[in-house]
Amino acid sequence: MEKFSRNFFESLDSELVKATRFSEIYKLKDLADGQFYCLKKVPKIVPKPHSSEKELSIMKMLDNNSNIVPLLGSWNHRDEIVLAMPFYNSMLADVLIPHWRPVQKKKSYLTSMLHVSSSDTVGTISEQDFFINKTPKSLIQKVTTDLFKALSFLHENKIIHRDIKLDNVMYSSETDQFVVIDFGISCVFDGSKDHDGITDIATGYYKPIEALLGIKKYDQKLDVWSAMVLIQQLSLAFICCYDIPLDLYQESVKNGGDTPEEWISSICALNIKSENYDMSYNHIISENNFPTLISDGSMFYENTLCQGSDIKLLSNIHGLFGCPLQNQFPLAKEVNSWLYFFNNLDNPTDKYFADSKERKAFIKKMLFQRFDNDAFADECLLHMCFFEPSERITFKECLDVCKKWF
Repeated sequence: MEKFSRNFFESLDSELVKATRFSEIYKLKDLADGQFYCLKKVPKIVPKPHSSEKELSIMKMLDNNSNIVPLLGSWNHRDEIVLAMPFYNSMLADVLIPHWRPVQKKKSYLTSMLHVSSSDTVGTISEQDFFINKTPKSLIQKVTTDLFKALSFLHENKIIHRDIKLDNVMYSSETDQFVVIDFGISCVFDGSKDHDGITDIATGYYKPIEALLGIKKYDQKLDVWSAMVLIQQLSLAFICCYDIPLDLYQESVKNGGDTPEEWISSICALNIKSENYDMSYNHIISENNFPTLISDGSMFYENTLCQGSDIKLLSNIHGLFGCPLQNQFPLAKEVNSWLYFFNNLDNPTDKYFADSKERKAFIKKMLFQRFDNDAFADECLLHMCFFEPSERITFKECLDVCKKWF
């Protein structure tokens, strides 16, 4: 039996490991050598932007890159297209979660000896309500470089991924590489003609601002924004389990000292009542609820994670990055909702980060803290944050900056 043929894969023991509205994922094991494989079964008819035929054709274009999942085989089965790939045991989130540590509340010697607790802190947000990021810089640099390599290769081949997120980056222990997967809503774009223009793309808070505003004339720089959101998850300094206002983070970083531990302490010193805020993390970090400061307002209600909204995400983005003038975001000049509600006809409430040293400093210290490299942030990461896609850095340029600083 020829290896990687349809007969070979169908002869292996299989286990359903994931099912979504648009696909089923099976884990296969070859008992002869202990190797694991993955089968993805996708209906031939799926609603846009999903397309099984497009996914297959794109994967056939993307051979010979160690940071992109290889296609080992494919075939038709009744009303489905079946894709055979390697099986990866670890998602990126699995690698990162152990490095997010709960903050332990500090006790004075006297309090510890007498077992005394302060009544005025009961029901307030304390150190125990925070997680701090201890991900090693070397791991963050490795993930970032591998991600840039994969996306640079995609863009060189005129592919827009359109769904960059933690769940779509896997780790191969066999090759020690982080690998981009899932081309179910990807599209080809060579600049000579428009793509499908669908804006119902990306997932949750990874959705780029041009898609949030319904701008259909986007290009490959769409992926740059989503990658920036993912990278801030790698390098974010800390997170509160409660959905506290963004200005508390900003004030703590500005005035609360030089380290994340000091910033957390400065927030706790305010004795903020926890009952006034929704729970965002339920004191648990998981792949389905990973820390991000670029948030769509997802929250826990009776131990169930409730999804956020595009409106909340837009508001949060403007709170973090400020609002550009129309000449700084010309792609949005025709979007009346943005012009009136955020830009305020070129009189925005929040100054754009490109024009604000204070806002830039916060972004570097808070969102990209674990890189511990201002020059890399200035030359690469901040250039991923521009609202106007044409102003964003390319992944090839990102790689050049990585070679310079890593």
